[in-house]
Amino acid sequence: MFKLVTSITEKKVLENAAIVFFNISLFLSIIYFIIRFIDNIYFAKPNIGDEWFFYRDFSNYLIDGYYDSVLNGISIPLMLATKLIYSFTLDISSSLRLSNSVMVILMFIYLFKRNNLINEKDKHFFLFFLSLLIGTAGGMFYGTNDSFYSLGLLIILCESYLFHKDNTHSQLLLLLSFTLCILSRPHWVINIPIILLCCMIINIIKNKWSVNLIYQPIIITFIASLVLALLFNYPKLIENNFSNNQNEYLPKFLFLSYADKSNTYKTDDSDFNWIQWHYYSQMIASNKPYGFFSPMVDWDEVKLYKDLHGESSLPKSYIQYVLEYPIEVIKRVPIALLETSLMSIRYLGFFLFLLPLLIYLRYKERGLQIEALFIPIIVFLTILIFAILLPRMLDNRWFSPIYILTLIFIFDQSKYLKSVLKNNLLILNMFLMDIITIWALWKWKIFLHI
Repeated sequence: MFKLVTSITEKKVLENAAIVFFNISLFLSIIYFIIRFIDNIYFAKPNIGDEWFFYRDFSNYLIDGYYDSVLNGISIPLMLATKLIYSFTLDISSSLRLSNSVMVILMFIYLFKRNNLINEKDKHFFLFFLSLLIGTAGGMFYGTNDSFYSLGLLIILCESYLFHKDNTHSQLLLLLSFTLCILSRPHWVINIPIILLCCMIINIIKNKWSVNLIYQPIIITFIASLVLALLFNYPKLIENNFSNNQNEYLPKFLFLSYADKSNTYKTDDSDFNWIQWHYYSQMIASNKPYGFFSPMVDWDEVKLYKDLHGESSLPKSYIQYVLEYPIEVIKRVPIALLETSLMSIRYLGFFLFLLPLLIYLRYKERGLQIEALFIPIIVFLTILIFAILLPRMLDNRWFSPIYILTLIFIFDQSKYLKSVLKNNLLILNMFLMDIITIWALWKWKIFLHI
């Protein structure tokens, strides 16, 4: 009897301690999210980072109007949303940042209100990790279009997941998110084909090949969203303007209106090229052992190298890098994957490393079901494709949507043994994230931009 009472008491004490630890951790994550919001919205200087491009575009938009701005290149969803907020704030930088922040709020609303996505009992745990992830991806609050693109891509991923999971997807949400994603950034030509390819592969494996697979709802909705994106770009259609006016920064077929990033605030050099800057910076770093986490060199150094060796000595586009520098790509990819995995700890703890284990446990428990692999395949394939295309370290904030998708998979206990999330691993990962968060706040002295 004494042993029984002791075991029950110890278990109760451990459960109470776990509850206290969770409440403290959740409070820390919410405070961290609020601090990052205030830091990026109010304390960060105007035009910081990529906000410079969109500040410039919105200033021109106020003068030139929608028609001419689309012809010159703008991020249409960001400009329209910012125009609405600007009518109240009359401050460009604040309006851009608040527009981006509204997308973050919509992201929270979607994730926590969407049926069949997150179990009710797991939502507090999910909130902890989501708050730290979005707070860490500080670009979510800057005056850029990062959150617009991330929201669109995230909803596409989640609705595609629900389509394969239990066919509870929403065609309307898919249509809106496809359109938002396509109009926000040209990166959709990488992300969306990956999603469509995975959907096709899963359908072919489940149902074998047939012509009807081409007419599945996700593909049809994607085509409809392309039509909507073209309608938003009506000035280009009227003027027969089927160029992107961004030199080789974008593929020629991407004539939709996008913010022009072919030049930069970092230099007045008209010969500036992002891919050459990235490639050269990594080339210099790779002269050292392995070349991990390469810093960007001064652009003047890149220009001097081109003057000495000729313009063709460095790739001018990402496609040229992949096709004409295959040895460098092969050498770079494994290092980029390792860098990304290590950096993912800052966003997810060890959850990204846990995905292969969860696949194994799922297979061991119930056998291999192709629907269960949809999220891991999307996550790994997205990271791999970006590792191939980019010659230097990948920016983990680009992966915010697939990292959130990883969290959804982690908390979907129907996909693997429930014991994985019981106490030890979950608490250990929360403890790791707490340490990282406290370290970051201490390093930044609470607010980074003061």
